[in-house]
Amino acid sequence: MVQVAPPHSEQLQNVWFTDASAQREGKVWKYRAVASQVQTGDKIVTEGEGREQGGELGAFWSVFNHEPETSDSVYVYRDSFAVFKGLKQNKALKS
Repeated sequence: MVQVAPPHSEQLQNVWFTDASAQREGKVWKYRAVASQVQTGDKIVTEGEGREQGGELGAFWSVFNHEPETSDSVYVYRDSFAVFKGLKQNKALKS
């Protein structure tokens, strides 16, 4: 289930921050995105063709591919309301 995360605090576990940027190379947009795990320092970098929002979605998704399936919550902090809104509307991500 996707929902708004609580304010970040040191007591939270499984905390990730994600961000992405894109630049145009000729007629093609290319993005680079990163997901960074706060406690371990693990980083997942993804690159591809598309705009920044696609990169942000890829970074978000990479967190869930990286985390083992457990009943523990995973907290992902991002700066894109458009991506959050899209995730909330996706029925596959709702419980």
